[in-house]
Order: sequence, then structure tokens, then C-alpha cells
Amino acid sequence: MNSTLGFLLPSISMPMMISSLTAGYHTDYGMLMLAVFITTLPTAVVFFILQKSFAEGITGAIK
Repeated sequence: MNSTLGFLLPSISMPMMISSLTAGYHTDYGMLMLAVFITTLPTAVVFFILQKSFAEGITGAIK
């Protein structure tokens, strides 16, 4: 249970951190885009590593 929360907590707290970067009258778009990139990077890496498995699963479900 503790390891599951350790995995899910960053996925919940990172979007909240990104939304706090847009508060106020001035938005630093460079910092905002860097935060979005850093948040998206782990998901993209896992997808590209497991891309073959995802494709095999999809083609197996269609047959």
C-alpha cells in the first residue's frame, strides 16, 4: 500500500504545482512549459519502453 501511494502522490501533486505557477497577474510561460515537460516525461518514457507490449495487446484484443 505504501509503495502505491508513493507512486500516485507525485502524479497528483505535480498538476497542482503546475496550476500554482499560473496564479496572479503574470505567468512565466517558460517555467510553465518546463514544468509540463518534466511532468509528462516519465509517462512518455514508460510508454516508449513498453510500446511493443501495448501494440501487441491492442492487436490481440481486436482479433
